[in-house]
Amino acid sequence: MSNPQRLPNPDVIEWNDSLTGDFLWSNVNFGEAVTQTMTPLTWSVIQFTLDDWIFLPGFSMVGNIGGIPYLNISILASIFHALGRSRQDLLKAMESTLYMRLPPEMEIPLIPLSRRALLSGLLASATVQFKQWRGVQELPSYLKANPAWFTRMRERVRAADKTTLISLWRGEIRPHVKQGVWCVHGSVAHSTDYMLRLRQALTEWVGADDANLLIANLGDRSGQLASLDPMIGLEQVARGEMSCEAYLEQYGHRGPHEFEVSVPRPAENAEWLEH
Repeated sequence: MSNPQRLPNPDVIEWNDSLTGDFLWSNVNFGEAVTQTMTPLTWSVIQFTLDDWIFLPGFSMVGNIGGIPYLNISILASIFHALGRSRQDLLKAMESTLYMRLPPEMEIPLIPLSRRALLSGLLASATVQFKQWRGVQELPSYLKANPAWFTRMRERVRAADKTTLISLWRGEIRPHVKQGVWCVHGSVAHSTDYMLRLRQALTEWVGADDANLLIANLGDRSGQLASLDPMIGLEQVARGEMSCEAYLEQYGHRGPHEFEVSVPRPAENAEWLEH
């Protein structure tokens, strides 16, 4: 929580949004993705991708505290409170959408909401839910077209001058990236809602500990986690079962600290595989 009396100094680079108001912040799964202090470049990308993920106009869901992104939990809590929803409803919603569980005794500072502000929040929340739903519908076609789109766009960017780059960004890159963001938001919301209901049912049948074990081992028929594919690909390269070119084509965008935009990807470093 923060001190509402102090505001960040506009004359210096001060990354501490906890000073902007009395809110409860959490870095939830951000902490797994962003393991080091972000560069300004990465923070600008996060701001761009999440600038319309708004549940309450005038309040950003994501803040920067010490170079790490945090979610403003007070926003959701304030909307739930204004609607007369119980704390338990809030905790279930956060577990479903934000992968987090709050201790029952933890205090959540609330934002006073007028009727007009609440209506704006409800409209914004409905807009988010609609975009997430549309993202789920568009996901199959987006994934199918995405590799070819990136290959084509990479070549166009390399050949573009400054004016052309601006045009590409506004007309093609920005809309495409935004569509991808909502595909991710939608698929995450859809899958976590399903997983939450499954965990609740399993907990009633076998208890919380066994339910968590069963959920942790839930996967596709192959039993292989997709997140392990880059490591398995390295083994295939070492065995001569996959060429270096094929590996970089398939996994060249992955790598250590891949959330940090300033870090070169394997596909951008010709010597990466040799090390």
